[in-house]
Amino acid sequence: MDEINFKTEINATFDISEQERRMTAAGKTLAERMSLFAPKTIACLAVGVVALALCVIFFCLTDADHRAFTIAAIATAIVAAAALAAGIADTVIAKAKRKDAVPRLLRRLASKFGDVPSPSPVTVSMTENGATVSVGSKAADVGGEDISVLVAGDLVLIDFGAFGSLCFTREEAEEKE
Repeated sequence: MDEINFKTEINATFDISEQERRMTAAGKTLAERMSLFAPKTIACLAVGVVALALCVIFFCLTDADHRAFTIAAIATAIVAAAALAAGIADTVIAKAKRKDAVPRLLRRLASKFGDVPSPSPVTVSMTENGATVSVGSKAADVGGEDISVLVAGDLVLIDFGAFGSLCFTREEAEEKE
């Protein structure tokens, strides 16, 4: 990957109205799923903990004369493992979906720009000192030390460090200049 010199200006505009619609839909879907996940996750973890406690009790009571307790202990260990695994899996899936529901760059830009009407074009102007990012009619400068522009073939990646990144093709940048 070759780094572009900041003296070369790249201007690209991105219409994010479709992305915003997808984000809103993803957020609603996630909220609906989270409302289902939370009780299910808690129930799975509770069953797992209770089954684990019973398993320990059964193992303590087990000796050569009590095969029933051994079988019960093994059965409850299996139930505990399954319930705990289901609870942990639900939690991990929910966190992953929550993380991906709103792209990091747009979330950070929203916190920097405040309320922006939809649809709003995002304009990125690379300059010698970094970049100017505009969302709708609001603009902000992003320091050059936080930015790198990488090119891989026809793809251009603008990395804003803490603000996230944008990826587009050179053609998209040229069309929307």
